[in-house]
Amino acid sequence: MPTLRLVSVDARSFPDRAALSAALAAETPQVAVVHHAPHLARWRSLAAEIARGAGLVVVGGGRTGGANLLLSDLAVDVTATHDVLLGRNPLRPTGFSRADLRYRGAAFTLIGASSDGDAARLDAALPDTPALVSRTDGTAVRIVVPAGLHLAAERAAGPLLVRDLELCAAATADDPARRHTRVCLRA
Repeated sequence: MPTLRLVSVDARSFPDRAALSAALAAETPQVAVVHHAPHLARWRSLAAEIARGAGLVVVGGGRTGGANLLLSDLAVDVTATHDVLLGRNPLRPTGFSRADLRYRGAAFTLIGASSDGDAARLDAALPDTPALVSRTDGTAVRIVVPAGLHLAAERAAGPLLVRDLELCAAATADDPARRHTRVCLRA
């Protein structure tokens, strides 16, 4: 069973982009969600700088995804992305970035979401699909694993929240030919 490492972090916890990139690189994630990522001037080049320094690539997000940046390593395939900006205040971005990904043949959805305090509006806008969701309310980052998915390990590494997820492909109930990912708990 392949293990997928997901790292979630609030960029404001670091003094600069180089420190953020170094912390991400040290955890060697396959996917990462950076909340409060660059979203003002030159946000695309700044997001690319963070990804490059961490040995990752930008999947989606940034200004158009409520300042939630999705990153992955090159072993992860991207099948679709979608960004939703819910607020108009550039200093307090609200929204989410969604990516449909595939890792070692197992498909899964990753969502990075942020709220300006109106969690109900964000919850109403989030897609109703099983997904790994990393979200922040502006003060704390948490990872929501959908019902039916299980966690192999979780730990805090300073300001980073690290989850190791064991992936296994399984047939969906509505279409046995279509494969999706469940996270399997190793005993």
